[in-house]
Amino acid sequence: DHHLLCFSTAPVAKPIIEASNTTGTEHGVTVVLKCLTNDTGVAISWFFNGQSLLLTERMELSQDNGTLTIEPVRREDAGHYQCEASHLGNSSKSDPLRLDVKCK
Repeated sequence: DHHLLCFSTAPVAKPIIEASNTTGTEHGVTVVLKCLTNDTGVAISWFFNGQSLLLTERMELSQDNGTLTIEPVRREDAGHYQCEASHLGNSSKSDPLRLDVKCK
């Protein structure tokens, strides 16, 4: 029996970031960012202000990388977040989501 491996080369759909709260976020609140994609089996990576996101001790990624939790959020976390879905060499980035952190 010969099994043919078929790889889909369809483009990866553009993911969307959904946030628990993005504006008027007070210092010390938890922010949850979710990367929503219709594709299955994609690898999710996160970007902050155009650079690969470096996780701090206040950030946590879910097992599938689809959810980023920042707890507590601080002023230095303010900026533009993007997630990227990639699969077999194809990738697509979400539009930037802006997080504003205001101090009390």
